[in-house]
Amino acid sequence: MSLNYKSLGTWVLIVSLTLNLLLIGGISARFLNRSSIRPLPSNVGWLLRDLDTDTRDQLRPQLEQYAEETRPLRGNMFRAQRQLNSLMATDPLDQEAIRAAFAELRRTNLVYQEASHEQTLSILAALTPEQRQYALSFMRNRRNPMDDDRRDGDRWNGDRRDSSRDSR
Repeated sequence: MSLNYKSLGTWVLIVSLTLNLLLIGGISARFLNRSSIRPLPSNVGWLLRDLDTDTRDQLRPQLEQYAEETRPLRGNMFRAQRQLNSLMATDPLDQEAIRAAFAELRRTNLVYQEASHEQTLSILAALTPEQRQYALSFMRNRRNPMDDDRRDGDRWNGDRRDSSRDSR
């Protein structure tokens, strides 16, 4: 049995329509299933991550405002990083332009850090002493990356230390 062009065209149309409906359905489902609760802003989210839901819900309007304030600052920082990356990939290397790009990256990073630190201070001030201790447990439980046993003084490749070097 051979397919004629009319039948082939019909099957192509059906497959195309099916794929389009799946794509539109997937996109629609993603938007419809989004909860009204946004994720915590990355710069202060760590602070509230382990606190009770009531506390997070109480601070959510303030967090959303903070997210709106820091979003453009983060964008500036990422744009400065992309500009720096672009300059470092040029040939010949323009050292003065790269120095200026590093300076801009430091400046944008500092602006972002200052805003983030002010927001952190504001959130900490809104918490009870017990909540602050609980929130700060994240900081106490962080590992120091410099204490990593896989690192030796000369290599950062993640390999185990050479036993001959350890015996010194």
